[in-house]
Amino acid sequence: MVAPDETTFAYLEGRPFVPRGKAFQEAVERWKQLRSDDGAKFDMTVELDAKDIAPQVTWGTNPGMSPASPPACPTRTPSATSMIRRPTERALIYMG
Repeated sequence: MVAPDETTFAYLEGRPFVPRGKAFQEAVERWKQLRSDDGAKFDMTVELDAKDIAPQVTWGTNPGMSPASPPACPTRTPSATSMIRRPTERALIYMG
């Protein structure tokens, strides 16, 4: 879980589907309660630097079909007559 912080609240303020005015301030007070208990123990802590993560692009229906950019989405037309299709072919058909 990632507790929301002032950066998160600043990002949310004024965005579509977010309360406005007094309702926003009330929501922030509720959101501030979304944190781990003091002294909570964790199995693992993972720290990531977003600049080290390549953008992801998906063309399919599962995370395995989300390669790091810039490889292109498969563009070949899947075989309509194939009885057993590879996952990529099935995804392209499904996604149209």
